[in-house]
Amino acid sequence: MRKTYLFVFLLMATTVAAVAQNNNVITLSENCLYLGRKSSLSPGSYRTAQLGIRDNRLSSFRIPRGMSLQVFENDRFGGRSETFTSDVSCLPAAWKNRVSSVKVWRGQGSGNPGDDSGNNLPPRGDRVIVYRDAKYSGMSRALADGNFGPSDLGFLSGQASSIYIPRGKTVKVYDRSNNARTFTSSVADLVPYGWNDKITTGNISGANGGLPPQGDRVIMYEDAKYTGASRELADGNFGPSNLGLLSGQASSIYIPRGKTVKVYDRSNNARTFTSSVPDLVPYGWNDKITTGNISGANGGQPPQGNRVIIYEDAGFSGASRELADGNFGPANLGVLTGHASSIYIPRGKTVKVYDRNNNVRTFTSSVEDLVPYGWNDKITTGNISGGGFQGGNSGGNRGRNR
Repeated sequence: MRKTYLFVFLLMATTVAAVAQNNNVITLSENCLYLGRKSSLSPGSYRTAQLGIRDNRLSSFRIPRGMSLQVFENDRFGGRSETFTSDVSCLPAAWKNRVSSVKVWRGQGSGNPGDDSGNNLPPRGDRVIVYRDAKYSGMSRALADGNFGPSDLGFLSGQASSIYIPRGKTVKVYDRSNNARTFTSSVADLVPYGWNDKITTGNISGANGGLPPQGDRVIMYEDAKYTGASRELADGNFGPSNLGLLSGQASSIYIPRGKTVKVYDRSNNARTFTSSVPDLVPYGWNDKITTGNISGANGGQPPQGNRVIIYEDAGFSGASRELADGNFGPANLGVLTGHASSIYIPRGKTVKVYDRNNNVRTFTSSVEDLVPYGWNDKITTGNISGGGFQGGNSGGNRGRNR
């Protein structure tokens, strides 16, 4: 009797072990109904020669609970792709006898929130993958860095429901109406973001220290850390028509080197930024920007020229007015009357300025900031003349300006 019990125990243990082993492999079959030549594959990537069955002969397969199989039309994981998470007794015509490579992994679903390395994501790789269905399933396309469009997405143009994004990649997507959104980590379901079945074009780039892709245009973002819906803005004035849905809804700004952005809220309060801002909350400007102005800067100085230029902001930035030699006043300064913060003075020019109380000061060289001189937001009238030996496109000689 002891031998019988021992035999039964060993048989049960062997059966349990076999079941456990089978739960870790996917079984491929050359014929429908799991018949014909077979092979068992554990998690990994398998090219044509590694499938264990003949090329273009896959007809059915068994997938244990908690595992996934991604099939590819071509060797080296190229061509069309689709992911399955349960048994298929006979592949549809689109895939029967058309598979040349596969990937197997443990896990299904969206992975670990906030972590693009979760067990439920497809195999690791350096390419963004767009999927037809949520939870990284269904037909898929791997996309290279750079711009992509309908020709790259194929059937998935306007049909994507999830995106796998490798660590460090940034994906900016557009719909048919040219609305945009930026994603910096994998998205298991685009529905909550309002982007299901909408992506038609986009751009993929590597992250650069948390900044969006480098470029020469200012970009406003809906969310902090340069994420969410975004709008690129050209130099000059911008307003609600340029910002669109981001009017009063911006939380971060990408500012290229040398650009100055002066922003206003609905109450006409203003603030000037000269470098990228990953989060507007600490500055008290989250969800407040409605209008503004973007200007370039050239090493802190305006372009060379033979005319005096008055600037609204320090560092020769913001709104500006060029002034001819002779007297000038509110008619010449316009909105800068009583609102100038820096002055560009060409070599050999002398600028005599007055405030509303008729106080006077003479400058003979450029002044990048009028605050130290006690003249910020004070100039209302003045006179420009040639002559003198100071000036020049420099930071100004504070000892000579008097």
